[in-house]
Amino acid sequence: MLYDIIPFIIILVSVAIIIMIFIRRLPEIATIDVATVPEEKNLKFKKQVVEQRFQRLMSEKWQGFYKFFEPFWGKMADIFLSIYKKIKDAVAVFDAKSRLKKQLKEEGRDETLKSLLLGGWKFLEARDWEKAEHNFIAAAGLNNKNLEAYEGLATLYLEQGDSKKAKETLGFIFKLAGSLGVPGSDLARYYYMMSGIYGKENDLKQLEYLKKTCEKDPNNPKYIDSLVEVAIIQNDAVTAKTYLEQLARVNPGNKKIGDFRNKIADLKV
Repeated sequence: MLYDIIPFIIILVSVAIIIMIFIRRLPEIATIDVATVPEEKNLKFKKQVVEQRFQRLMSEKWQGFYKFFEPFWGKMADIFLSIYKKIKDAVAVFDAKSRLKKQLKEEGRDETLKSLLLGGWKFLEARDWEKAEHNFIAAAGLNNKNLEAYEGLATLYLEQGDSKKAKETLGFIFKLAGSLGVPGSDLARYYYMMSGIYGKENDLKQLEYLKKTCEKDPNNPKYIDSLVEVAIIQNDAVTAKTYLEQLARVNPGNKKIGDFRNKIADLKV
């Protein structure tokens, strides 16, 4: 906090110095020699000269003052913005906690949790990132083993393009899911989300997570189709053939099967 106050002290001292300089120069301004000016123009001219002298004096002093403190202006602006943001965030957190406390009292924990999750998905659909994140975090706070809350956060971070946070959240989901005995289809969905992140980054780990996806949900044509396609892109003929056979069993009417066979035949083994 002391560093935040220092720039204001410097400014106050500087302003005081300028005022002192001006007071000392007042006699010079007031004692301008206008004896040679014709009488009928004396008063008007004297007033004009005094005003110009005053403006020039102040302009010189303030210009020097500004140049001297120019490096501090950006720092001060950052400080003001930082303080404003902290106050705004603190007020928002206080209001949110107050609303949540009231909601818990009126609706109970279970209904409040459902309401937060539903609101989170609605805010996410409306691309209101801040409110969506608040709802999902609040839901996780009410029940720290609620996978839907973390899935909402992971989806939010994916929508925002924050792959680091999305990976961290999904990583936490994997650990939590293991202790909760989550159904394979649900876990497959989370692995598929992670594969999508690595796909956007052109990372070879995409295929690894697609394999995990299909292990947890082996009869889902969408997942198998994606795995075959990525295996072909990564020139993994063995994996592509294996899962193409699986795709043919699960979804024999898939129109991409013939195209996949041709592409696999062209791969360099």
